[in-house]
Amino acid sequence: MAFTKTIRSSHLPTHPKEDHWIPLSDLMTGLMMVFMLVAIAFMIQVEAESEKVKQLMRRASSKQRR
Repeated sequence: MAFTKTIRSSHLPTHPKEDHWIPLSDLMTGLMMVFMLVAIAFMIQVEAESEKVKQLMRRASSKQRR
């Protein structure tokens, strides 16, 4: 029983004010995920617009051949 008290007391925070804050690394990870989702959405949009341009170029080149 003394061993469990020692383990529990070693996990107590040293400063009670730090108990309410999320660690900075967790905040940075969340921010990175937000930026990554925005980047992926932008990449999907650019890819769709690129495909539209390719289709227009194919149509224009096929009309010129006629």
